[in-house]
Amino acid sequence: MIAFTNAAQRTADWPAPADGARSWLLDSHTPWVFRGAAWHPLPLGSLGSATGPASQTDVGATVTTLVTLSVPVVAGRRYRIYGGGSGSQVTATAAVSYWQIIDGDGGNTRVAQANQLLAGQALVGWGQATYAPAASKTAVITLQGFATASATRVSANTCQLSIDDIGA
Repeated sequence: MIAFTNAAQRTADWPAPADGARSWLLDSHTPWVFRGAAWHPLPLGSLGSATGPASQTDVGATVTTLVTLSVPVVAGRRYRIYGGGSGSQVTATAAVSYWQIIDGDGGNTRVAQANQLLAGQALVGWGQATYAPAASKTAVITLQGFATASATRVSANTCQLSIDDIGA
């Protein structure tokens, strides 16, 4: 694997790489492979994970953040976010309860939703979202919960978020 300062230097110094050639870009700290007449990012795999909340939390009519994960991301790459959790409705029936993942640019993906969740019933759900950041930065990924009535009680460390770099 040959290291280059950035993509412009790679193009100038290596104008005709063979299929299968690999490079490393120092500006983004990312690996690339040349195939089909173009450079493609190689997946880096797992970038991080987090569990939460730190203590028992009752999620009510205000959207509540249960887990937060901060990771560096690079524009032009794609990421897979996994998240979910479990909790149970307490004291009253909620018309809608849900978990959602918020990506580092404010987009959201609902990972679980329960309508007419009765007191004592569980809300459990897991899901994934694909995230392509508009700019290189430290992205803050969150898992949030909401319940329209009473609360969904979430025990400590029963929610999780993880993010993988999947290349392009």
